[in-house]
Amino acid sequence: MTIPTSAFAELPIELRKSPRRTTPVEQALPKLCANEFGTGGRQVTASAAMTVTYQKAGEPSSNVPQGMIHQTIFTFDSSGASAYLDRLRAAVRACPAYDQSSIRVTVTSRTLSDVGNEALLLTRTWPETNLNGERTGRTASSQIAVARVDTTVTVLNDEGWEGASGNPAILDRVVRDGVRTIEAWPR
Repeated sequence: MTIPTSAFAELPIELRKSPRRTTPVEQALPKLCANEFGTGGRQVTASAAMTVTYQKAGEPSSNVPQGMIHQTIFTFDSSGASAYLDRLRAAVRACPAYDQSSIRVTVTSRTLSDVGNEALLLTRTWPETNLNGERTGRTASSQIAVARVDTTVTVLNDEGWEGASGNPAILDRVVRDGVRTIEAWPR
């Protein structure tokens, strides 16, 4: 099975800084304490990933992007998709915080309702730094959404531009659009 480009969510033109592009799955998946998101395991029948760079609506194209969303799609045989989410929940519970470039990142999770068959939203929070690496006194955050539709799982990893916060409203829109796109994709 091949996962077509049409299975991936697309940002509205006013939010799209650059066209989506194919990305290696290993680079698109987030890393927390370890390899929580893995590559899906033995039950994966197909996987693919794309990245889209986004901007704030109405900003001139000369401005820097607001962030990037890496979307990975896995298809599984039998109960592999549910098992993947179960493993992920356990791994996230075991990783309430981790160090990234000597900055402490905390991780919280909650269930997303009305998204696919089941969905999880992870929020990563850390002390914000400026481009020189100096702490600003503010907090930065980004999110990861994981949703299951039957035997398919999508992982959406929102990364703010150059260590800044991601945009939760855009990620929420993309995960919901992504689930609708997967539901419409003939598998």
